[in-house]
Amino acid sequence: SIHPNYLIVDSKKINIDEYLALERDPDISYVLPKDSSVTLPLKVDDFYQLTPYNFSINGSLTSIEFIQDNNIIQGRMPTNPYEVVVDIMTIQKSLKKEQAKMMGLYQVEDYLDRIIEIPAYPMLKIVGIVDLKSPSIYVSPEHMFSIMYHTKDNQSDDQIYASNSFYDMDNGLKYDDFHNYFNDIQIKEGRWPDNDYETIVEDYKKDSIKLGKEISDKVNGRKLTVVGYYTSKKHFETMFVNYNTMKYYYLTKASNIAVYPKNKEFVLEKLRNDYHMNVRDSYAVSREKYLNENRERIRSSLITSLIILVISFIEIFLMIRASFLSRVKEVGIYRAIGVKKKDIYIMFSGESIAITTLASLPGIILSSYIIHILAKIDFLKETLAMSFDVFLFSIVLLYLFNIFIGLIPVFVTMRKRPAQILSRNDI
Repeated sequence: SIHPNYLIVDSKKINIDEYLALERDPDISYVLPKDSSVTLPLKVDDFYQLTPYNFSINGSLTSIEFIQDNNIIQGRMPTNPYEVVVDIMTIQKSLKKEQAKMMGLYQVEDYLDRIIEIPAYPMLKIVGIVDLKSPSIYVSPEHMFSIMYHTKDNQSDDQIYASNSFYDMDNGLKYDDFHNYFNDIQIKEGRWPDNDYETIVEDYKKDSIKLGKEISDKVNGRKLTVVGYYTSKKHFETMFVNYNTMKYYYLTKASNIAVYPKNKEFVLEKLRNDYHMNVRDSYAVSREKYLNENRERIRSSLITSLIILVISFIEIFLMIRASFLSRVKEVGIYRAIGVKKKDIYIMFSGESIAITTLASLPGIILSSYIIHILAKIDFLKETLAMSFDVFLFSIVLLYLFNIFIGLIPVFVTMRKRPAQILSRNDI
């Protein structure tokens, strides 16, 4: 799920010049690679047994500039760039997973003050919850790109995994912004890579990689120049660069662009006409996908229900017909002595109502109660539901259906004259 205001530019490969042009466009608030969706690992260590494990949440990365104090329903607004606000829709999606309960997460409040475990941002923490009907995770705009760069793209949002897997992934990044690691690395020789396309490497590589020389590694088609050697106790095995170089590297590896416009319709046309980009409205696409899935689900349910209804129709008809055959002569006698057709219909309708009340009604009451109970189970909420209106409608439909089926053989028989009814020899 994606924030409804995003526009998604489809591209097999991102053109960095075009990306930077979009960033400078005054009609665009900001731009992100991919579709803005991220998977963030939460630190869940309430119990000792859970210490080695993390649990992740999935949402659409959005700037915190678009929320205000009155949007907060729990917690508070961030007071520094390392504090995060999450929409309740994102949390509720996470709570539906059985793994959430295994990690001790039972309600929305349990997500407050949770640390988001990204080594580059060790102080990232959820401090507030909003209800803006959007599956979003709101963070400081200055960290949005870097947070997306440091998240694991292929991690499922409902998976529990050992915490070291994220640390190994993050420390194993080929390139990273040195600004995030001032406390973890020290310059042994040379200087920090302040300029684009500059890098520093671990000190033990200085014999094979000379200071001030270009190396074969390329970012955006440009070779990197080594300007320093660093030491660290964490053994990063990472080539540290500045923010821009890290951005260029990520953009060359990504496809698609998420654009947050100031005026959605205007920017949508601008991207198509001025930039000649293949762009789609994330909300329209998500809505169409949701409607198609609903239509398919409803169609399948209707087909299944129709088959069951037809089978029930045939079985009930045959049973009532078999029962009615033993009373055909009784109907013939009624007609012979002058009983009106209407009175006979009323008599058999009353019998159908009595049988339905004694046999079918308890069954539908019990079934409705069972569905009501099952609908409270998390993984069945989206497929089962029972309301009082549906319950009443089902009872009315049940009576009408049984009366109609019960009167079919009566109607067929009543079309004959009393003498023809009494002369039947098939009973």
